Amino acid sequence: MGAKTEALARPFEDKARAAVATLEKLGDVEWKMEHAREHADCTRAETLALFQTGAAKALAVVQSLSDDQLATSGTVFPDAPPMTAEQLIMLGLVGHIADHMGSIRKTVGM
Repeated sequence: MGAKTEALARPFEDKARAAVATLEKLGDVEWKMEHAREHADCTRAETLALFQTGAAKALAVVQSLSDDQLATSGTVFPDAPPMTAEQLIMLGLVGHIADHMGSIRKTVGM
């Protein structure tokens, strides 16, 4: 694992770990406050397991990338400038978790 890869993997892993810790702390009332209507039948255990599995897979992909691969850029959105894989990881993985957890914390008053 390259230095950049390790530097990207660590914040993603930290955010994912913090997200699980926050989700595990939610009580039943809090859980139902922010849980999307279309997923209302999913249990907390199912949601946590799905998140943990997805986060582990994403982390494995991040850790497998070389510094050269992280610097590779391409068009992600047609109306935006090209993004590097590193930028996509920071925005699409780390930032996405942070956004969701901020919304959940705000909803439940944490």
